[in-house]
Amino acid sequence: MIYMDASRMKKKRSRSEVEEARQLEARGVPINWDAFYAPFCLTIFPVISYGVDDQPLIDFTNRVNELVFGAEFECELEGILIFLHVLSPEVPAAADRMSWSSKKLSYRIQRTLDFDCWQAAKRKEKREILAATVVEILESIPIKRLSEPKREALVAIVRQAIIPKPKGVRAD
Repeated sequence: MIYMDASRMKKKRSRSEVEEARQLEARGVPINWDAFYAPFCLTIFPVISYGVDDQPLIDFTNRVNELVFGAEFECELEGILIFLHVLSPEVPAAADRMSWSSKKLSYRIQRTLDFDCWQAAKRKEKREILAATVVEILESIPIKRLSEPKREALVAIVRQAIIPKPKGVRAD
């Protein structure tokens, strides 16, 4: 978990957005308030079938978030939401897609990872698959929306996330 002080909370939120988040939290949905107020948020959301090893997805996502927040990363976008699907062959997978929201200055991207490849991979290989997929996604965002220097910085963060955080180290 990343702890941010109030001086780093730059994004203004409307009353309705805050109220909606509080209602979700009251219903048991965990809200990452640091991400909610951050000027930029790279969110990786795993969608998996039963029995899929989700721990590498969770660890990678948490590590990316720590590094993005730790770098106090800001760019032209407010956020990138990535849904990574690892679905058994019996589950119909939705097509890969990318959509742009000019109102929210954000992208919503959906990618399906190869189920058999994921299941056969070792933990380290799974982190590499995740990083390669996210880098490919970042590189597919048009330069007019994500400048080259910001893209390179995000790609570096994602590649750094492959390296597990040493045990006992807390992000500040």
